[in-house]
Amino acid sequence: MKHYESLEGARWQKRRRMNHHEANAFFVGVMLDQGQDLERAWDAGRHFCSRFDSESNLWNQVASTPLGSLRRISRVGFDEGEDSYWQGAYACRNVNKFPNWIKASAKLILEKYDGDARRIWNGTRAKDVGELYDRFREFPGIGDALAKMAQFILVRDYGVGGGEKNKSKMRVKPDVHVRRVTYRIGLTTQMRPEPVADEIEALGLDSPADFDWAILDIGRNFCKKTLPLCAECPIVPTCQKQGVA
Repeated sequence: MKHYESLEGARWQKRRRMNHHEANAFFVGVMLDQGQDLERAWDAGRHFCSRFDSESNLWNQVASTPLGSLRRISRVGFDEGEDSYWQGAYACRNVNKFPNWIKASAKLILEKYDGDARRIWNGTRAKDVGELYDRFREFPGIGDALAKMAQFILVRDYGVGGGEKNKSKMRVKPDVHVRRVTYRIGLTTQMRPEPVADEIEALGLDSPADFDWAILDIGRNFCKKTLPLCAECPIVPTCQKQGVA
């Protein structure tokens, strides 16, 4: 956790509110964050939302947009020649699924949250982190890992779900970086997501979200899949498998 304390922005925030644009872009960014860089997903989420006519009416517009148009947008952006919103290992798979996901999500937001994505986390029943996780899992394309990511960000950075006082109630998101780093340093004994999550939960961490953030940073910047930067890694003294790809 010493590495977490050294990271920029590594502190819990008080209650913060999002406007329509921020909330819509956040939701779309969560859905786009699959098999690609986090920064690219957030940029794509903002771009997707900004290209519709009205932020407050976004989900009505998405729900009424033909699937064919959403497929074209997903592949080449709003204007021909733009980059696809997808890049990375799962690009080919997700570029075809995203239009169905976002259209079905728009209908759910309209029906259950009165067309306002902020009500997913600001509703009267969303007062605990478990409810927050469950709400995101209702949306197509948002599985366990993405629901946990959304939960972490909203609770830690926006004070949702009780904020810092409930930080011990969340579970680590066992993405590829978490699985690789914890296995190499000997905290976990295998690489499959659910067993890794169970083994980390057994550690009784005071703040799984902070642990997750620190391990994610180490995995992305030092403990890479190939050619890990062991000499520069801040936790190399505890690592059992230095240099192992």
